[in-house]
Amino acid sequence: FSGTISASPATTANQVVVKSQLDAVASSGTYTPTFSNLVNVTGVTITNATYVKIGNVITSTVGFQFTVITNNTNSSFSITLPISRSATNGLIFGSGSVIKNGVPSALSPVICSSFSTSNFAVDFVPTNSGSSYSGSVTIQYVII
Repeated sequence: FSGTISASPATTANQVVVKSQLDAVASSGTYTPTFSNLVNVTGVTITNATYVKIGNVITSTVGFQFTVITNNTNSSFSITLPISRSATNGLIFGSGSVIKNGVPSALSPVICSSFSTSNFAVDFVPTNSGSSYSGSVTIQYVII
């Protein structure tokens, strides 16, 4: 085949969807989140941050490193969302883990919760203080 295939945007269920229509529904990429509201942690840095948007559902994974100040203490920080929400009444679901220097016995679960239209909170209780930790969380939310 040689030539160009072209189509008009679909307007009914029995028509072909064009790329521009798909791009409006689905997208993905990386982003650079910022961290704030640090509680019992210092030096939070990003290792990776990606997102996938399908329709109005966003799934994002963020990797990070930090240092714990005091062990066995409630700890948290906030991370900016890749795409802001227009309201806070929808929930953000997410979880993950943090681990001290790759030591399996120093693994702590993480809970992610809704914080605002542009941030979410990461909460955990570290088992070792003064140590370098790394972690990752995955969240999912709806933009309304």
